[in-house]
Amino acid sequence: MINDSLDLIFFNSSPDACVIIADGNIMKFNSAFGKMFRGNPDLVLGKSFEILFPEFQPDGLRSSRFINEILGSGANAYCGPYEWVNRRMDGTELWVESTFSSSDVDGKKVVFGCYRDVSKRKLAVEKVEKVRQHYQAIIENAPDGIALISGEGNFKFVSPSARRIFGYDPIEEITANPNANTHPDDLQMVLDNLVRLLDDATYIPTIQYRFQDKQGNWKWVESTFTNLLAEPSVESIVINFRDITARKQVETALSESEEKFRELADLLPQVIFETDIDGNFVFVNRQAFKIFGYPEDFEIIGINSLNFHIPEERATARENIQQLYSGKLLKGNEYRMLRKDGSTFPGLVYSNPIIRANKPSGIRGIIVDISERKITEKRLHESEQRYRLLVETANEGILVGQGQILKFVNPMIVELSGYSRDELLSLPFLSFIHPDDWDLVLQNQANRLKGENADQRYKIRIKRKDSAIKWVEMGGVKIEWEGQPATMNFITDITDRKKAEEEIILQNEKLLRANVEKDKFFSIISHDIRSPFSGFLGLTQIMAEDLPSLTMQEIQEIAVSMRNSATNLFRLLENLLQWSLIQQGLIPFIPVRSSLFQIAEESNSSILEPARRKEIEIVNRIEENIIAIADHQLLQTIFRNLMSNAVKFTPKGGRIILSATFEGENIVQIAIQDNGIGISPDMVDKLFRLDVQTGRKGTEGEVSSGLGLVLCKEFVERHGGKLWVESTEGEGSIFYFTLPTVEDFLI
Repeated sequence: MINDSLDLIFFNSSPDACVIIADGNIMKFNSAFGKMFRGNPDLVLGKSFEILFPEFQPDGLRSSRFINEILGSGANAYCGPYEWVNRRMDGTELWVESTFSSSDVDGKKVVFGCYRDVSKRKLAVEKVEKVRQHYQAIIENAPDGIALISGEGNFKFVSPSARRIFGYDPIEEITANPNANTHPDDLQMVLDNLVRLLDDATYIPTIQYRFQDKQGNWKWVESTFTNLLAEPSVESIVINFRDITARKQVETALSESEEKFRELADLLPQVIFETDIDGNFVFVNRQAFKIFGYPEDFEIIGINSLNFHIPEERATARENIQQLYSGKLLKGNEYRMLRKDGSTFPGLVYSNPIIRANKPSGIRGIIVDISERKITEKRLHESEQRYRLLVETANEGILVGQGQILKFVNPMIVELSGYSRDELLSLPFLSFIHPDDWDLVLQNQANRLKGENADQRYKIRIKRKDSAIKWVEMGGVKIEWEGQPATMNFITDITDRKKAEEEIILQNEKLLRANVEKDKFFSIISHDIRSPFSGFLGLTQIMAEDLPSLTMQEIQEIAVSMRNSATNLFRLLENLLQWSLIQQGLIPFIPVRSSLFQIAEESNSSILEPARRKEIEIVNRIEENIIAIADHQLLQTIFRNLMSNAVKFTPKGGRIILSATFEGENIVQIAIQDNGIGISPDMVDKLFRLDVQTGRKGTEGEVSSGLGLVLCKEFVERHGGKLWVESTEGEGSIFYFTLPTVEDFLI
């Protein structure tokens, strides 16, 4: 019975999926159902209809509830359509639209279900909803505001962003007319654009104007108007706008800043400029017109900056610009700049690249007219040259000391010290100061740096590189050197003056000593002269009073005594005269090549008689070929006095030897040796002094004043030689003296 009824209901050709449920189980389904649910009849028929439903639907309700409601209804009940999720037999799910009706068949409740696959429609709807939500989120969260205005000028829609911009709550109704909230100064401009917009739907203006917010504040907005009145889905004028109040404030501040910059730039005495990437001026200040000689109405903007360089330097300037663009940092570059009238001036250009989007887009810089500086530099250079010339050619040494280091020395310091300039600048300051004068120099330098009293001029010694000592007079002043305190010192070489002063002192001492010696000498000489005269006078008195009674032998003895006294007195006077001439510098000195043997022989002739009487042998061992450079007269006096002394102090039968030997190539040493009574060591030290009585009687009572040895010493030293004696009491003496053999050794 049931099968017959089913045949009437099912139509296998129905495009919808159909199923018959009896007692809660699937009894029959058509091919569309099997295809939709991908079911195998063997696996589906007789099964509970709940296998087609997930446990929970998207609304959280159990799907089986709807079937149970149908089953619990009376016959011929109908419900639906429902949209829910069904499960295919392979476990996948799909959205279906279903309707159900019920009837009694053979006393059983039978439910007829009809299903239609609406998955694609559901996906399309979901997609549309997502798109709607997407754009709604954009509109609600976009920083720009969106408003729709009717053709009558009233608000139809205001986006949340627009509400935020103008201070309205998200749900607050905005009833204000847009025109009433537009700033009066901007309203006409806005209306003019709207009129044109209404006339021409293709016109889409973007304008800036002020609009009043809820609190009454004016805000700058930038709005783009689009006429979509003819669009059925919109039927409005769409306004997209953004709040540009902050930008306007920045632009206003920037404009004011630019105005301040221009005013300041125009006040500066230098040229301020900017160029584009090709070097064309895009900005110059007012000073540019003045410096380059152009009237202020002349259009400098757009002219290439290289045109203001002289032609000879344009390539260099172009190369420097390229170096700036390549990232090289350049200091100020000096050029000859070109004026409108063709004249030139020296200009110092400081510039930096303008970087935009990480690329150079031009140059910004300044040009300084350095004509006055150049003139000043020239004058300063000339002044420095004059100063340097004075310093370099000064007769005084000039040095700058800073700490323990020399910072500057002039050529005179180099000459005085014997060091090179580089050596002096690398050595400690005290290196060439005599150690005994360090404290004096350091104290004066410290006082001068502290501004305390210091010696204006003081004398110190400097030690030359060759270890020679020079006396200098030093003074100085405090100066600044390279930003630090220092002293400039002036040094005068006073070595010659010091020597002269010392020589004067020495000469004064010698003169004083000589005067003392002369006083003693004259005292001695007066005694030596008085003694012969006393004896001579005594003999003449005897002859005057007793001559008739004297025998010839007595007269002869008196005559011999008188002759000896006269001879001694003559020699004494002769030596005294020569000494006097020496003191006055009146004895001529004519050194010539002289044979020592010959002069010794000539000198000995005057002492042969005294030597004969004392039976003294005189031996001349001087070789005849020995030549000395000597004055004949002075050399004869030397020999005569030394030989005379040797005869006086040698006893009868004695011997005197003359010899000469070479001491090196240029000196000859003469020796006069006797075997007489000798000289005590105490007397040896006094032999050549005027102020000491050294005269003594000879072996036969011969008189001696000691003046002869003083003369010999003076004459030997006049030849540049030396005179000395070696003697032993009781054995004899050897007198030595030296003479030069070449003229170069004379003094």
